[in-house]
Amino acid sequence: MLTDNYNGTGNKLLLAEKALILCQFFDSAEDVRKRGASNDIDVYPSNYKYSKVRAFLNGLPYDIMESGSQKDSTEFEMKGFLQTAFTFEERKKILRTLVDNSPESTNPDGNPNHWNSGKNEYACDDTKDHIFLLSVKEATTASYGFADNPHTNDGARLQIATDFALANGAKYSTDGSRCLLRSPNATSSSTVCAIVDTGRVDNYGASVDSTTICVVPALCIGPESVQ
Repeated sequence: MLTDNYNGTGNKLLLAEKALILCQFFDSAEDVRKRGASNDIDVYPSNYKYSKVRAFLNGLPYDIMESGSQKDSTEFEMKGFLQTAFTFEERKKILRTLVDNSPESTNPDGNPNHWNSGKNEYACDDTKDHIFLLSVKEATTASYGFADNPHTNDGARLQIATDFALANGAKYSTDGSRCLLRSPNATSSSTVCAIVDTGRVDNYGASVDSTTICVVPALCIGPESVQ
């Protein structure tokens, strides 16, 4: 559990103490969805803003491809992790947080040019979320108790899957479980960064359609909220 300031706001960032659940980042590693007024903007499978896992965490609709057509899925709408894991009174205390999804956030804290010279065409717009995944930058922030080197096998980053997650297909390791980060890989639209079972941050950590990698929800509580 992390209790340091988040993004300098004075709010507290809390991270689940175990890898709780499973959810794909997106259903397919191949599908490219369309957005924009003229459907002329490509949305790749590693785009966190329109991802399945973000929809699951916050109870939002998300884009799916079905029989070659793009459709809205309401699978998690108002019945995601936020709505099912917390009571109404608890939800009122969880802040809607401005979540940084910039290219800088996909690199280690203090080293924004570490991967691909800092360029990441798959980085998406910032989002405003109640529940979110950590980014590479956050998972390498020393003030949160993490090693600042992503290649360090850091015990503070290790997460053990719950029995529920294991029963639903999470890969077992005596050290820890692989856990999704929200940061896209800089050179592949079908993979996202992850914390692997040694506590290392891996740029090629997971295929977006993996069904065996865990989700560790994070949230903020505090005096400030993004409206």
